[in-house]
Amino acid sequence: MEGLDDLPMAEQFEKIKLAWGERRHLAIKSPTGSGKSIGLPLLLSREGLVKGRILVVQPRRVAARMLARRVSSLLGCQVGDRVGYQVRFDKKVTSATEIIYLTDGMLLQRFFSDPTLSREELIIFDEFHERSLQLDVALALAKRLCSDMRPSLRMIVTSATLDLDQVGEYLGDCGKVELRSRSFPVKVEYVSSAGREPIWKQVAEQLRKVMPRQEGDALVFMDGAYQINRTVREIQGAAWSSGIEVRSLYGEMRIEEQDKALAPGRQRRIIVSTNIAETSLTVEGVTIVVDTGQAKKASYDSGRKVDVLLSEPISRSSAEQRTGRAGRTSEGLCVRMWTAAEHERRPEFETPEIRRVDLADIYLKLSSLELDPGLFDWFEAPSVLSIEAARSLLLGIKVLCGNGRITQLGREASRCPLHPRMASSLLEARQRDCLSAVALTFAFLEDRGPLSTAVATMDHAWMEGTDWDAESDLLIMLRAYLFARSARFSPDLCREEGIHALRCKDGERIASRLCSQVGTDEFEPSIPCREQYLKIMMSAYPENVCLLKSRGTNLYETIDGRRVHLSRHSRVDASTWVLPLRIVEKLVGGRVSLEMELVSVLEESWIRDFYGDQIVESEEVSLDLETRKVSRINFSKLGTQKFSIRESHEVSERDVQTAYAEALYSGDLKLKNWNTEVTLFLSRIEFLHRQFPEYEIFPLDDASLKIIYQEICSGQKSWKAIRNQEVLPFLRAAYQPDQLATLDDAVPEQIDLRNGKRPYRIHYQ
Repeated sequence: MEGLDDLPMAEQFEKIKLAWGERRHLAIKSPTGSGKSIGLPLLLSREGLVKGRILVVQPRRVAARMLARRVSSLLGCQVGDRVGYQVRFDKKVTSATEIIYLTDGMLLQRFFSDPTLSREELIIFDEFHERSLQLDVALALAKRLCSDMRPSLRMIVTSATLDLDQVGEYLGDCGKVELRSRSFPVKVEYVSSAGREPIWKQVAEQLRKVMPRQEGDALVFMDGAYQINRTVREIQGAAWSSGIEVRSLYGEMRIEEQDKALAPGRQRRIIVSTNIAETSLTVEGVTIVVDTGQAKKASYDSGRKVDVLLSEPISRSSAEQRTGRAGRTSEGLCVRMWTAAEHERRPEFETPEIRRVDLADIYLKLSSLELDPGLFDWFEAPSVLSIEAARSLLLGIKVLCGNGRITQLGREASRCPLHPRMASSLLEARQRDCLSAVALTFAFLEDRGPLSTAVATMDHAWMEGTDWDAESDLLIMLRAYLFARSARFSPDLCREEGIHALRCKDGERIASRLCSQVGTDEFEPSIPCREQYLKIMMSAYPENVCLLKSRGTNLYETIDGRRVHLSRHSRVDASTWVLPLRIVEKLVGGRVSLEMELVSVLEESWIRDFYGDQIVESEEVSLDLETRKVSRINFSKLGTQKFSIRESHEVSERDVQTAYAEALYSGDLKLKNWNTEVTLFLSRIEFLHRQFPEYEIFPLDDASLKIIYQEICSGQKSWKAIRNQEVLPFLRAAYQPDQLATLDDAVPEQIDLRNGKRPYRIHYQ
């Protein structure tokens, strides 16, 4: 077959064929550029080694689609005939499809729709070094299936940086094959960072230097869409880039835009990409790689309950993958924008997702199969803390019972391709008559939002309407969609209004499918009842409810005490109560902080109605440290947050004494006569207890100190009188006379050396 037999994989296929005949499973270490993603399934099928369907698992959607098209082209057929793909909310597969390229998440879904994978004969786990959470779980489920209900099912795990021994030991009865590379040599150059100069300017300068030295196209690796767009503009604005086509490539782009970025061009090209182009994809004509060495990595901090999205240095293995992009068709050049010494200090491999992301979705799905995540046969087990955090979340949204068994709501939620908190809320929306609006909201959250610019900077006629337009970023998204729908998703009309027409159309398609998956084919989008809609959102994110702390800095606190800032991109003004659907750790202005996204204003009455018995009515006596006035405060408390505060200055003498005593204990106020005599007395007690514990004379504990402060304040009517109290008598009164006698005898305050001088004070500190 033309094109197939030219691949390095084809030249070395005999090694694979031999191992295939001897072992049930294979682990293949195959270098970048060997053609494994294309050649391996085709050769196995052509040689008759696999007669059933082959699933080829890819870590990214764009790779699955592009590989399916490439292989279909080699076979001379349409995508979806002999070769197809399946990614989230998009697939081209028929009953006759022999090879399916699919994402790890779609493979995982197959285990729930067809637990025995009845039509599949082989699963190829490609680019295994990416180690997504879904990939780890799918591998473990496939291993379980092979040893139980489907002994005929076989697996191949492959990557350019595969640990053959580790994979072989895990799979059992596994052949290990290492292939050679036929890629061309790539010269690697290290360049130290240019200080405070923006990275896009540094990249443009490196390209200016290397483009005349090396023929061919260039591939630049950046860490996000913002940096990519700035880099593209910087290059296009430079005189040296005349006649060069500059393209961007990142995951949030539409499929058609991604395809266009990867398509061969008539002019010389510079493609500026995220790590989406790091593996699987062959970008034809690239001989130059400029690597910034950074990538945005998502993780979940289970302790703080926040999503973390920060730019981090890539590992050495990822750097090698990127370098290999320049040596596919000829000798190449890779410029790494960090030093060789820094390179050696980087970790060899990326941290797998199972050690850094939220496990709630996987926990629920395994529970629906009656599998205990704590006892599951993981390729690499997650931490106990991560498992417990997932279990706690699932109990909170009532998809698990207290005994750990899945509820009926949980079973329905596990079949929905959303995070459990969103899936359970979608099911609730079905009962509250706002399913279409909630489905559309979640569709935009899961895919891409409908707006082309920050909502806070927008001012269009379509944004006007109900009274709560300025009180919810979510409503703005819904209104943008409704405008696009009324304009028949016209790209030109929508572009003028700051709306992505095609994203709105995609959102409608996804939302319609979500409605179907929860039992209704009716998708009738409209502006929902504000209260019902936002209560559903509260049920999805109950711990994200925030109370305003500082109007000037837009600082809030969640009900569990996390301090978060309102994003400057939000349409919402500083309001007392808000609900963000996302709380993300970001680097803003050179500082890492927690920031709210997709924010809506809440009414206090809804909070009271939603949380019910979790809200506690309390009172306390408070001292204003500036005015020295004492007041009685009644308040409601939810988690760590006090609200509905009512203040009264009608307080008793005891209230005043208690307030001052508390302020003394906390250190907010100081007594004038807490002096060296007091310090010496306390140090003598400490020394006596430490050296002679048998006397059972103990230092003052916190409870005793609180009582002493109460006694100091007792009967006093002003801070001046309290402040001037002698402290030492109160401390001595805390001990019995015989204890004080023992103290004076065993640990004297001073010693007389009988040398004609005054006794010397003894320091026991």
